Amino acid sequence: MIKRILKILLLIVIIIIVLILFINYRVKSKYSDKIIEMDDIHELNDIDSIVVLGAKVNEKHQISLMLKDRLDKGIELLKLGISDTLLMSGDGVNMIGSETIAMLNYANIMGIENDRLKEDRDGLSTISSMYRLKDIFHYKKVIIVTQEYHLYRALYIANEIGIDAYGVKAKDKKYKGSWYRELREILARCKDFIMIRI
Repeated sequence: MIKRILKILLLIVIIIIVLILFINYRVKSKYSDKIIEMDDIHELNDIDSIVVLGAKVNEKHQISLMLKDRLDKGIELLKLGISDTLLMSGDGVNMIGSETIAMLNYANIMGIENDRLKEDRDGLSTISSMYRLKDIFHYKKVIIVTQEYHLYRALYIANEIGIDAYGVKAKDKKYKGSWYRELREILARCKDFIMIRI
């Protein structure tokens, strides 16, 4: 009896692992061809906005190195004229450490005028940011900027819900806590794969 229960539990574990691996492969591969290198960026046109996804900031509204790298790439694209606007999507509800306030402040310091910047304070997660691009901002074609590990999921969600989304990788370094983010991303891909189907 115990052996039978253990076999069933083992089978369940194997099925879960296979499902996780399948979903992660699917999310990473389906729209990977929409990740654009900077040399090819001018082939894109009619971009509604460049979208930079937020990351944690401290209570003084100071951006992390990871978020700085995302913003630098987004600002670079804006200066190249790829789009007229840069949308910063993140947690702007937490006024102690507002991601969007920190992002706007940094863009201003880098010389970007406010009339070229847009803010989505309710982009509390990747999936909510993508749905808001469609339902609130009514964007049809965007460039999403974040690190590569995160870009696959953002592109998957956006394209699956009907946005013609392309991705540009921000500089990717070994940031503090990288192993945790990678593990969290594996699970987040599974969660959002299911969520967009509910």
